[in-house]
Amino acid sequence: YALSGDTSQIVKNRKKRCNKKVIVLSSVPLDSSNIYGTTSNAFIFSLLNSENLLPFKTVVTIKSQAIFKGESKGPTFGGGHDLFVDLNNPKVSPSSHSNLGHSYKPTVARSKLTLLAGSFNFVLDEVEV
Repeated sequence: YALSGDTSQIVKNRKKRCNKKVIVLSSVPLDSSNIYGTTSNAFIFSLLNSENLLPFKTVVTIKSQAIFKGESKGPTFGGGHDLFVDLNNPKVSPSSHSNLGHSYKPTVARSKLTLLAGSFNFVLDEVEV
């Protein structure tokens, strides 16, 4: 895949009738360069989450690892895979995952592995780029 301009993704995961919605915004355009994009203008915004918290925003704290522009699978937000979106098999295998707290620090003190999607690994219901 190849995109130009600002990166904006909406990731939606349905698990056990409980919707989770995450919006990721970054000023780094996606491409297939297999390198990290550096920016301080990136955040993950949780609209619906596994803890039934009010919507919250988590900003990038390690600017040099804001987004990995991978050629083979899909974008990775954060150096510790704070949010990895598998675009090869989005609705088939639970290979997308969330490990919030490495490069994007949550403003809420909850489980970092399950907060965004309800579990560490998840199957995407919908991705909008």
